[in-house]
Amino acid sequence: MRHDLSATGSAFGLRPITLADARFVVELRTGSGRSEFLHSIAADIPRQEAYLARYFDRPGDYYFVIYRLATGQPEGTVGLYDVDRDAGTAQWGRWIVQEGSLAALESAVLLYELAFDRLQLRMVYCCTVAANTPVVSFHRSFGLTTHGLLPRHFRIGDRVYDAVEQRLTREQWSEIRAGVRATAARLAERMARLQGSE
Repeated sequence: MRHDLSATGSAFGLRPITLADARFVVELRTGSGRSEFLHSIAADIPRQEAYLARYFDRPGDYYFVIYRLATGQPEGTVGLYDVDRDAGTAQWGRWIVQEGSLAALESAVLLYELAFDRLQLRMVYCCTVAANTPVVSFHRSFGLTTHGLLPRHFRIGDRVYDAVEQRLTREQWSEIRAGVRATAARLAERMARLQGSE
C-alpha cells in the first residue's frame, strides 16, 4: 500500500519502501545466511519491482525500509500487514536486517510506535518459524507473550515448519515503551562511540 508513515529513532529510521529499493531487497533476501526461514525469492530485480507494484495496490499493508540515520543507507526491511482497523489488529513480519547490523531492536521499537501510537491498534502479532529460536527469543525478551504453536504453518521451499504466534497489546506496549526506547538509545550511543573510534 502506498503510504507516508515513517519514524526515526536514535540511530535508525523506518521509511516507506519504493520501487528503487528492489535491488536492495533482492540482495538482502538472497544473501548468505539471511534467508533460511524466509520464503525464497528469485534474484531478479524486475520480478521484485513487479512484486512491489502489486504491494502498492494492496490495502492494509505497510512495508518499510530500515535505514541508518547517519548515512541514509538501508540496513533491512520490516512490514506491518493484514491491518484490520475494525478489530485494531495487525501482523508484523518481512523483518530482516543485514548481517552485522545493530538495527534489530530499534526497528522493532519504531514499528510498535507506528502500530500503537500512530495507527492506534490494539494488538500486534507475529508468527515465527519455531525453529528460528533467536527471533522467537528476541520477541519474548522484548515483552511479547506466546499465544500458541501453529503446527505446519509455513511451507518454505520443500520443508514444512511449525510456527510460534506471539502478541503484544497496546497495554503491554505502554508498560514497556520507556524501557525499550531507553535501551535502543543506549545501543545507539554505543554504536556512535564505536564508529567514532574507527
